[in-house]
Amino acid sequence: MGAELPFDSLDVSYLTAAVPHAIFVRVAWWITAFVTLERCLCIAMPLKIKQIITARRTIVINVVFFAGTLIGLCPIFLCRTLRPLFNSAKNRTIVVTVKPDGFFDIENIGFTFNVVSQFSAFIIDVVCTVTIIQILQMKSKWRSETASTSASGAKAGFESRDKKLIKMIAFISCIFIGCSMPSCLNYAVTVTMDEYTRDLRYHNVNRISWAVIVALEAINSSVNVFVYYNMSGKYRTAFNEMFFGKDSTPKLKAEKQ
Repeated sequence: MGAELPFDSLDVSYLTAAVPHAIFVRVAWWITAFVTLERCLCIAMPLKIKQIITARRTIVINVVFFAGTLIGLCPIFLCRTLRPLFNSAKNRTIVVTVKPDGFFDIENIGFTFNVVSQFSAFIIDVVCTVTIIQILQMKSKWRSETASTSASGAKAGFESRDKKLIKMIAFISCIFIGCSMPSCLNYAVTVTMDEYTRDLRYHNVNRISWAVIVALEAINSSVNVFVYYNMSGKYRTAFNEMFFGKDSTPKLKAEKQ
């Protein structure tokens, strides 16, 4: 027998969990895009990066991410309120969502902002990742061509390190793209198809899509630590020293040789 809750669980969870979740995920996307851009600048302009990306500018940019995302998604909060109303089917008063006339047009403003924000961060991340890989390949090729035959051992070491780095960056980018693209497409459909969100024809598909998207976002947030641990010697060393008190420096040196 189901519990008699004094509120509609779906209505309450939408405003108290789903929308805040969307806000923080969108901020995380922009922070990811910013970090990728910073990496790209570090490789493209290593001597100027300290003048371009400063601690103060980083703080300001992150505050802008939070404030801009919160303001952009405010219409979703403004067009929905939680109020106690009498439910004739249950013969009691429960807390439900109250929506004004034309609420979908107001809510659509937030959804449209979300779509633009998602695709913008997504494009920045992909473009910067491709740029990083291209620059690393060019530098690796240049070192290979200019290295003398007497330094063949060092040359092979550099090539191996560059290949590992390129492989790791490409792998992390593929994880981000694979886990994030369904969310971009889902929001785009939300804006363009009324029947997808208005409890109409495709409402069940919408709920199933969101269940899959939330699972993919969880995977994207948690799997990177395993990728870095297995593909980055420095990360593995720092991780072992922090959590297990192990010094794997000798092993790291052996991997570099």
